Amino acid sequence: MENLSQHLADPLHPYDQIVRYRHQDGHTVWIRCRGLAIRNKEGKATRMLGAHTDVTSLKEKEKELEKTKHLLEEMGSMAQLGGWEFDLATEKITWTKTTLNIHEADPGFTASLATATNFYYLSRLGVTNAVYEPLDRLNFITTSVFGCTVLFRILINR
Repeated sequence: MENLSQHLADPLHPYDQIVRYRHQDGHTVWIRCRGLAIRNKEGKATRMLGAHTDVTSLKEKEKELEKTKHLLEEMGSMAQLGGWEFDLATEKITWTKTTLNIHEADPGFTASLATATNFYYLSRLGVTNAVYEPLDRLNFITTSVFGCTVLFRILINR
């Protein structure tokens, strides 16, 4: 109701929300409600025009995805196996919580290509330059971290 009240008070505030209903059969359905107040010359809302869309399957997929994400995080934590992603277009690096823990980095730490490679002995192996090489010219790269051999392969999703 708050979203509706805000939309009725301010025409620039969008009326767009997802609500949960109990179906007459007893199961839960998720409905996206979107609308627009029709206003008179004074700007007072006199009617509503809107649409309801069943987004139950989307909400179920989101729940499955969140469950899978949680499971992967737990498995990575138990195995002490971290993961990371490097976006070539933005050069943004995303680390999993386990990767942050392995490197004893603060939870708010944001890695860049320059700072991330400082955690390894990779600079001398040419990894920072290899990031930009075509996939067919990349070989596996190995290095030793904390007495363990680490195998790297940079994959580019095109």
